Amino acid sequence: MQVVVDVFFSLAFAKVYNSKMPITAVDVLYDRVLPFYEVLGVPVGAVLTDNGREFCGRTDQHSYELLLALAQIEHRTRRSARPAQTVSSSG
Repeated sequence: MQVVVDVFFSLAFAKVYNSKMPITAVDVLYDRVLPFYEVLGVPVGAVLTDNGREFCGRTDQHSYELLLALAQIEHRTRRSARPAQTVSSSG
């Protein structure tokens, strides 16, 4: 399952998949999240993810990173299983 939570607006988006791959992370963002905010006229400036393989990689070779780059969305990451960790920007 891919889940996207917007803590500012108290919203959640989810889709169930049978794999945990970058393309599934792209799908939920591209299919559910970005269109929702586009209709509202609200830009998505940043996303926060853990550093799982489905979210992190080289921009030129990783579908999730590529989507964020094309949409000009900042990608912030947190190490897995460390919810109290300070947020950092990925490079």
